[in-house]
Amino acid sequence: MGRIIVIDGNVIDQINRGNGEMANALKAAVKGGATVYIAQQSYREIVTENLIPRSAVANDMMLKETGIKVAPNGNAADRLDVVAKNARDGGSVLGEKDARVAGEAKSLGAEIWSPDKAYRNNGTGVAKTLGVKVAPECSLPIKHEAPADYRVGRELMKLPPVEIALNGTVTNRNPPGGGGSGIPPGTIKGGPAVSMPPNPRAEAIGGGVVLLFEGINLVFNKINDHIQKKKIEEALAKEQNLIAKARAAKPNQGILLLFTMRYTQPLPDSVIKPGAEFLYLRWGQGATQDQARMEALKEGAIGPGLLKDQSLTTQEAWIAPIQKGGVTEIQTPFPIVAIGKFWMPKERKAEFQNVKFDWIEGFDDNWQTSREVPGNLEPEFMILRPPAEVHWHNRNGKQPVRVPLVQRDTANGNKITVVDLDPYSLGSAAAAMIFPLNEDAKVTFESTQATAHGGLLRYPNLSMMRWTRAGNIHLLRFT
Repeated sequence: MGRIIVIDGNVIDQINRGNGEMANALKAAVKGGATVYIAQQSYREIVTENLIPRSAVANDMMLKETGIKVAPNGNAADRLDVVAKNARDGGSVLGEKDARVAGEAKSLGAEIWSPDKAYRNNGTGVAKTLGVKVAPECSLPIKHEAPADYRVGRELMKLPPVEIALNGTVTNRNPPGGGGSGIPPGTIKGGPAVSMPPNPRAEAIGGGVVLLFEGINLVFNKINDHIQKKKIEEALAKEQNLIAKARAAKPNQGILLLFTMRYTQPLPDSVIKPGAEFLYLRWGQGATQDQARMEALKEGAIGPGLLKDQSLTTQEAWIAPIQKGGVTEIQTPFPIVAIGKFWMPKERKAEFQNVKFDWIEGFDDNWQTSREVPGNLEPEFMILRPPAEVHWHNRNGKQPVRVPLVQRDTANGNKITVVDLDPYSLGSAAAAMIFPLNEDAKVTFESTQATAHGGLLRYPNLSMMRWTRAGNIHLLRFT
C-alpha cells in the first residue's frame, strides 16, 4: 500500500511563496502514487473561511488540479487521543489547531506533513509524544521572505496560468486569440479596494457596467441591466457634491466608496443568470482606506431580508487623495508608547519578526526576516502598546482572544512591553509592535510581510504595522 499523507495549509502557502523544493516534493509524492489529503482544519483556513476571495479560489483550484482531496473523518478515537496527549503539563507540544491537524492524520494512519517549526525542529519528539507519523518532507527548508502569490505557486506546480480577480472571478491569462484578460488596467472587479489612476473612458466590459466618477473607473461585473446602472448613477449623483466638498476640505485624505448589492444564485442549469441588485451606497474619508472604511461603517445600515439563495456583497473603490499626506497623519492600530529605530551595530540590516494570527492561538511567530537598509535611509518608528486582549470577527460578532504580554529590554537597556508569541515554550519568541514614523520606515516596512490574519482582525491600518524583537530596537524616547 502506498503512502497516505495529510498536509496542512502551510504547505500550499510555502509553494505560493516560491518554495520550489516543497513544490517538487508534493509533485513527487502525488506522481509516486501517494494518497495526499489536506486536513479538514487546514482546508477551512485556506479556502472556506479565507476572507480573501482571490486566495480562497486560488488555493481551492491548486488542490483540485493537483488531485488533493479534503481528508475524510477517520477514527474519532485517534483524533481525541492526539488532542489529549498534546494537552500535557507544562505546555503543549503543538498548538491546539496544529494538534487537530495531527489528530486527523493519525485517524487515517497517515503521515503528517507540515512546515511548522514544531515538526521541523522536533519531528521525532512530536512523533514519540503524540504517536503520529511525521513525514520526512517536514524537514524541508522554508521560504522566509517572499510574499504569497498564487501565480508563483501554479507555475511551480506546473499548472496552467490563470488570472483570478480580487473578487475570486477566474479568467484566462492569455485566452485564445487574445493578449490578456481583457480587463483594462486601472479597473476593479469587486473585493478589496484598489487604487486606480484616472481614465477618461466609460464603457461596458465583460457584460458588466463601467461608470466614470471623480476620475476613476468603477466596474460592476455583476450588474447586467440598465435599471441597476441607473440606480448606481443616481446614488453617486446624490453624494457627488458632498464628496467633492470633502475632498476639497481635506485634500490629503482619500474617499472610499462602498456599494452594497444583493445577489441571487441562479437555479442549476438555468439559462437565466440574474445580475446583482444595487441596494445602497456608503462612503467614508480618511488618510488610508482602513480609516475611510471605519468612517463609512461607524453608523450601521439596516439590511434587507434575504432568501436562502441570496447574499449581500460589498464592492469598494478608493479615490486617492488630491495631495499626498504624511505618515504621521495615519492612525495607529494601538496606542503609541515610545519612538525608536533599528539597532544595527555592524551591518545596516533591519530585523523583523513575521507573525500570524488565528482565532484559537492568537498571535504566533513564523520566522525572522532581515532587510538591508540603504545608507540614505534613516527609518524611525513608533513602538505601540500591545493590548491584553484583541478581538476577531465572524458572523456572530466580536470574539476575544487573550494576548500574553511580557517585558523585554531594548538594545540600549529600556524595558518595553512586548507580545509573547510562543508562551508554551521556554525561551519563546517575543516581539514588539512597531509602526512607521517617517517615509524611510514606511518604505522599509513595505518590503516585509504584514501580520497574517486572513481578515479576522479589524484594527485601523494593521497592514502597516510590523513586529521586531526588543533586542533589535534602539529606543529614542518614551512618549
